[in-house]
Amino acid sequence: MLEPKVQSAIEVQQKRTVATEIASVDMRLGEVIRQVAEANGYDSIETINVLERNGLPTALEFVQPLLEILKRPSDSPLRGLTALEMSCLYVDNARRQIYVLEELEEQMKDGKTILFQTGMWKALWASYRGKVQAAKHREGIQLNRTRDDYQREVVELRDRVSLYEHALEKVAKEVGLDVNEFVAQLINN
Repeated sequence: MLEPKVQSAIEVQQKRTVATEIASVDMRLGEVIRQVAEANGYDSIETINVLERNGLPTALEFVQPLLEILKRPSDSPLRGLTALEMSCLYVDNARRQIYVLEELEEQMKDGKTILFQTGMWKALWASYRGKVQAAKHREGIQLNRTRDDYQREVVELRDRVSLYEHALEKVAKEVGLDVNEFVAQLINN
């Protein structure tokens, strides 16, 4: 007699879709990357080498963002990102990588909806740069100086130095000293 198959509460049967397959692969990939990173003392170069030797030629795209995220506090919203989401954040410049992750973390904390896609770091970088430029503007720092701006400033400084030299020569002559001696006395007093 055949016994009826009883479905366990633990073994939930679910229709496998493309989305569930991708989520499953992503979860396994993220776990493998974390295990390799931990086994190599979170040394990025060694972790990347191990992963590349074992069939993940794009390991750098996963490891660099992951290691920067692991440096953040445990309550950081970035800690919940999947491996594929992290790879969307990869920037080939390590310093820029930090700023991109900071900008993303700030946006996530502000409750903004984030659409993870390839190349999204460019929009995050532009947002960060915009904030830096706005801060400079508020502080009165001139933005986007051109070659002409620098040349004009050099001419102004040259004129100012000439004026000061002329004034020092005139005063030194009145007290009967050489300009260099007069300046030396001014400095020492």
